Amino acid sequence: MNRFLKVAGEGLLSFKDPFEFNIADLERNTVLIEGINRDDPFSESNASGKSSFMEIIVLAAFGQLCRKGRYKDEAINKNSEVGQTQLEVEINGIVYGIDREIRRKKEQILKLSTIEQGIEQQITPDSSATDKQKYINKLFGIDFTSFQCMNIFGRDFTTFPDLKPAERATLISEIRGLDRFLVS
Repeated sequence: MNRFLKVAGEGLLSFKDPFEFNIADLERNTVLIEGINRDDPFSESNASGKSSFMEIIVLAAFGQLCRKGRYKDEAINKNSEVGQTQLEVEINGIVYGIDREIRRKKEQILKLSTIEQGIEQQITPDSSATDKQKYINKLFGIDFTSFQCMNIFGRDFTTFPDLKPAERATLISEIRGLDRFLVS
């Protein structure tokens, strides 16, 4: 079984202070995240952090932001020098840790490890962030664009209808394993 277990971080988007959210605690439950902007009731954004929370999960997993036209540097909270994410996932019974550190105008630092009985063992410690991300994509069996289009986001996020027909075909093929039916 593949599942997200925990996301944590600090200094990202609307989350300046450290946070930790145990996703595994919510299994088999429907979760509704609501928010009210008490500062500006007329704002289209209620600024409660719902989209930021989802974006941090995607940033942790794929190292990219979902919202169109945004750069990784913009993920760092305006009052922070560095943003950090930690994501724990279980894939085929193995627990993996994905840790990212993002600094303005610098390459992100990515650490990938297995976690067994609380002990972390780094995977490919000498590989580049790009190679580590390819490894993560292979573990997930999906890349950033496919993941993003499989989830329901609104407003500034790329959605399935935004894709070109060839990109839609590729996405469906990746999700359902229909490669054998695609015509070149």
